[in-house]
Amino acid sequence: MTLDDLSDFFDRHSAVELLDQGIMEVDPDTSDLDRMLAEYRIEGMRRESVQR
Repeated sequence: MTLDDLSDFFDRHSAVELLDQGIMEVDPDTSDLDRMLAEYRIEGMRRESVQR
């Protein structure tokens, strides 16, 4: 399966549909999301300080 195949698959199916069918599940471990959000906030603060 290629990345294009995966992209097409997710374009054709909603997340709710995939959750209902058991194809996807909610990941209770949010540590990776928390890390990404922290990095995003830090990058936003850097951009603001450069623009001033």
